[in-house]
Amino acid sequence: MGGLASRAIRRIRAAVNFWAVLAIPAGAAVAVYGAAYAVQRALRWARNDLSNRPALWDRFYAFDWGDTTTNNYGYAPAAGEGPQRFQHEMYLQLLERLRAERGIEPGLKLLEVSCGRGGGLHALLERAPEIHATGLDIADSAVRFIEDVGLENVGLNPDVANLIRLHRPVEDWRELYDKTLPYANYWHVKNYTRDERADGSWATSVPSTMETGLINYRQVFRDAVAAGFNGIILAEHYGGDSLGVCATNQKYIRTLLPKA
Repeated sequence: MGGLASRAIRRIRAAVNFWAVLAIPAGAAVAVYGAAYAVQRALRWARNDLSNRPALWDRFYAFDWGDTTTNNYGYAPAAGEGPQRFQHEMYLQLLERLRAERGIEPGLKLLEVSCGRGGGLHALLERAPEIHATGLDIADSAVRFIEDVGLENVGLNPDVANLIRLHRPVEDWRELYDKTLPYANYWHVKNYTRDERADGSWATSVPSTMETGLINYRQVFRDAVAAGFNGIILAEHYGGDSLGVCATNQKYIRTLLPKA
């Protein structure tokens, strides 16, 4: 009996040791999973916390080294704070020039063609609310305006990527270019990857190089050349190493243009 009891005790001890050894990596795996889950939840919370957006934009949209930034519109230094201060400075200097050259009277009408989301125009109106301003950024209305003006030196800047980056349903980029390229005399180019739900209930976009985003610029440049475009092309990029991405886009653009 003593031998049987001894063997049973040894077996129990072996089983306990086996499960103890097994529990160590299992516990570690649970701890790692729990930490990863906690980090994921924290990142989601930070993403959805709108109070953090200004700080994120300052960090990723306008890296600042004194008076030099990756996205300053040529207006640095600029008054105020925040990543949009350079764009706003451009509009405010335009406002001062307008005051100096012709004066601003109540009811003065101002039209901006290709106004994007209207941030710059809004900054101008905060300083001069007596101006009656209109911004156009839809292909059909912009084309009607150009046709109504009827002057050769008035054209469009078909900055279509400004629309495909919006988190809402937008026109197909092919249709936008079909409508606007014949009237283009200046061109902002950039690109985004885009994902959206079929029913249009949500959409998201992320900056990309011109070559890898939603817009097929090889086709668009072919169409632009066929339409007679010979204006200035300005490469843009918002986020990350803007200068580096624009340099990559410049090399890509050169592969698309006809050889002189």
